[in-house]
Amino acid sequence: MLPRIPLTEAQSLEAECIDDLRTKSMLKAEKKCRHLFTGGVCFSLKVAEPLAVLIFWELVISRRKGVDVSSRRIKQQKKAAKVTKAVALMEMKELEAEFRAARKAYRVAKKDHRESRIAFIDTFPAKDRDRISPTSLTLRGPLAVVSPKRQRDVFVMDVLVHA
Repeated sequence: MLPRIPLTEAQSLEAECIDDLRTKSMLKAEKKCRHLFTGGVCFSLKVAEPLAVLIFWELVISRRKGVDVSSRRIKQQKKAAKVTKAVALMEMKELEAEFRAARKAYRVAKKDHRESRIAFIDTFPAKDRDRISPTSLTLRGPLAVVSPKRQRDVFVMDVLVHA
């Protein structure tokens, strides 16, 4: 194949098949990948504490339902969440009530997460506070976004060879 020369019918068909296979593989891989939604809620202790409690109750409920959660992970999360209740003696309804209360507390704390972040940054020493600007508190979406429609609409017309 020479650069800038149109493809023959067979070459064009083969390139289309390769492109379709590549697109299908990428879409399948995208479904298998873990999506990280970072930067949606600004970090502060006012938001982190209810989140730790929420994660703890979520882990305990998952373990009760039979999901494989290690006891060490639950102990660590209990310590981080500063929960003092005896979980082993609680019924499933009580656990779910605690989870709902923790979720409600997290939602309340999350509402003013930007102001909490600014107040959290103000507690830092002056040299660190100057380095972290509160104006950089912007919401970000997912790290990787794939537009399947756009990929399917693109057709291979010719192949350029860079030698």
